[in-house]
Amino acid sequence: MNTNTILLFGAMFVVLIIGYSESASADHLKEEADSIFRALDEGNIAVSVEDSKYRLHLQTVYRNGDGHLLYVNESTSSAFLPHEITDSVFDTMLGEKEIVTINNTKYEKVQFTFSPGLEQRYMAVYPIFSEFKIEVDFSDEVITKMHEEDLVRNNWRLHYCANFGEVHGSTCVSMFICNIPTVTLQPSDTTTQQWTILRMMN
Repeated sequence: MNTNTILLFGAMFVVLIIGYSESASADHLKEEADSIFRALDEGNIAVSVEDSKYRLHLQTVYRNGDGHLLYVNESTSSAFLPHEITDSVFDTMLGEKEIVTINNTKYEKVQFTFSPGLEQRYMAVYPIFSEFKIEVDFSDEVITKMHEEDLVRNNWRLHYCANFGEVHGSTCVSMFICNIPTVTLQPSDTTTQQWTILRMMN
């Protein structure tokens, strides 16, 4: 084995060690935030609702600026954040529940309507709960762009916004996600979402 090969293997070993150390450090920082960021990482943002305790369905009605119906679409797949905060949001923030039975399985069911405004659509942040007021000081250039630019969407989300400590600060995490057929929205278009969330009872 020549000297160049030994040096190459040595450099690769050093890079692997450094990479492993940074990953372990990042994991530790995730733990400090009540493990919600670990849940985001391990669940690849969220886990599919297939064979899980949650079932999600979203129907969205799109209208133009004059109020005329453009189209209606429904979610094609969905996911949720695998963390205790998700259960807390479901228990306390989504309104009145009813018990339904589907295929001999009992679920708690909640339905609610949500209509994201232009700023929310532009920023792609849709808070179902927020510990802080989300204020963005848009520049004149951004406001002009917001009112002129079409936006493409292929999913809708509901966010939980809170202060997650020194490491992550005040931020929003996706609690529930529904994928939809891709839509292009003009700034004057409106959307009305009908969310249905089911949670399997123990």
